[in-house]
Amino acid sequence: MNGHSRRGFTLIEIAIVVVLIGVVLAITLPRAADIFRRQRVQNAAAAVENIYVKARTIAMQRSSYTRIAGLQSGVLTIYTLNPVTGAWEFSGQSEDVASRYSVSINSAPYDQIWVNHLGLGYYAEDTVTVWSGPDTISLKISRYGRIQR
Repeated sequence: MNGHSRRGFTLIEIAIVVVLIGVVLAITLPRAADIFRRQRVQNAAAAVENIYVKARTIAMQRSSYTRIAGLQSGVLTIYTLNPVTGAWEFSGQSEDVASRYSVSINSAPYDQIWVNHLGLGYYAEDTVTVWSGPDTISLKISRYGRIQR
């Protein structure tokens, strides 16, 4: 022994650790991005369901018709029909689901979902599709106010 104690890591040891970390990240990052995208789509679908439940609740509480507008744009807004004036009024409920969750929303056959004073669908059944990339969730809204994924 020459009296010098060696401490620390060599350059080769540090390079090997950096390469191993790079390989692990290269394998896990694309998979993590898929998981995050799938979660955004699920959260957006849950937000659409919640807004529909709010619209039904408002319709039954006020004994009036409500509608959710803006399905194509992704900014979902609830309007209530004023029984006295016959005008549609903003109910105070609006959410930009598309921007908040970075998803696209489509509705068929209408851009609006209507609910009558009994909480039932006013027009034919609607299907709301929420998607981002290959991940898609379809919400089928029946005339009876039920939502099925």
